[in-house]
Amino acid sequence: MNRERGQALIEAVAVFPVCLACAVALVDCGIVVRDRMAIAQAASRAGAAHVAGSDVERAARGALPSRVARTLEVHDRDDALDLTITSRPTLLGVAGGIQLTSRIELPAEVIA
Repeated sequence: MNRERGQALIEAVAVFPVCLACAVALVDCGIVVRDRMAIAQAASRAGAAHVAGSDVERAARGALPSRVARTLEVHDRDDALDLTITSRPTLLGVAGGIQLTSRIELPAEVIA
């Protein structure tokens, strides 16, 4: 009986780090997905601001969480707006972060 308890303890010690790593990876994936949804929303608001003639970058920053808003880059092309942010998952700490880009095509009547 004592031997089985020791074996169960060793198995638990061996499996725990794997389970913990999986949980951390899942949380980090959630952070990246959340940031991806935020950049899509920011691109939508930037396009609306462009059509209205107001400040595109300010509108885009307002749609982003403050953690990624400071990494926002807006490139106003002739026919599109390109927005880029850097998502830095906090738990695994991907070196340099993950670049997320969203592009919104401007309608022809807005371009002219």
